Amino acid sequence: MEDKYTNRLIAFVDILGFFNRVKASKSSPEDSETILKALMRIHAIKENNYSPTFMNMQDYGFEVITFSDSAVISCPAENDNLFYLIFSIFIIIKF
Repeated sequence: MEDKYTNRLIAFVDILGFFNRVKASKSSPEDSETILKALMRIHAIKENNYSPTFMNMQDYGFEVITFSDSAVISCPAENDNLFYLIFSIFIIIKF
């Protein structure tokens, strides 16, 4: 019988204070832009993972789930995957 479970690295990325930033964005165009950029970065991680680009990490076992202001990224716990997992997080949080 084949093993159903594998050792994986998992990152849960959540934008802290998202609700308050959304409320503040009603009167601040800068907050609106910041929120939009953060959500676009989270979405880009998922899109790039499953598209036929050079950043396609699905071939290496990366999985990305996005919801609301959060992303869950997982990958097999092997080779250089920790570097790429941390790099994906950096892309989301970069300034």
